[in-house]
Amino acid sequence: MDHFLKTDLGIQTLKQRSIQLNARQRQLLLLIGTADFKILNLELKNRLATPERLQQLEDLGLIFQNKVDDSNNKNLEITADNEEEKIEIKNNATLHIKTEQHNTMTLQTSKIQVSEKLILNTSPVLTETATSQKIEAIQAEITCISFDEIQQKMIDLLQTYCGLMAQQLISNIQHASTLRDIKRCQMQWITALQESKISPLELNRTMQQVNHSIHNLQSA
Repeated sequence: MDHFLKTDLGIQTLKQRSIQLNARQRQLLLLIGTADFKILNLELKNRLATPERLQQLEDLGLIFQNKVDDSNNKNLEITADNEEEKIEIKNNATLHIKTEQHNTMTLQTSKIQVSEKLILNTSPVLTETATSQKIEAIQAEITCISFDEIQQKMIDLLQTYCGLMAQQLISNIQHASTLRDIKRCQMQWITALQESKISPLELNRTMQQVNHSIHNLQSA
């Protein structure tokens, strides 16, 4: 019933009352094609715009059916249906992709867990062997150095990695005259280097050489 509109005769009839209409017919003609009629609830519309009244007004030539509007409404319904189908297809595709991604991630996780188990099962022997080989290699590389060389090595590392921040400590090492003096500076020296960008391997190797050399000099 929303697709009915007034004809020119219908508009003139409302203005000039050229055609005799009862109250219900006139009320319906007045509302036909207006926004007020479209916002009425369905029950009230059905009471006002009965099929008989609509037919009477149409027979009098006061209203007509807007076929274009009706066609547009059908097209809108079809479009809406198509959009719903598109959304449903898209949702199904998204769900399928997510399911595949989940399955892939699960498979990858399983592979990683299996790999980790294999590593854990075989790592103790490999780790012990590798560790002992490393220790032996490091010990073989360690050579004893003199007191002056110990001083110079400690100072060189501080100048390279700590710079001006370690100026006071460098001065203390330079003025050290005994192994006891060097050992007093050693802890501060290690702390300063640990806070620098020196590699742990280089620091560890140098510490072992310094400690080994101090021990040998004390035993001599």
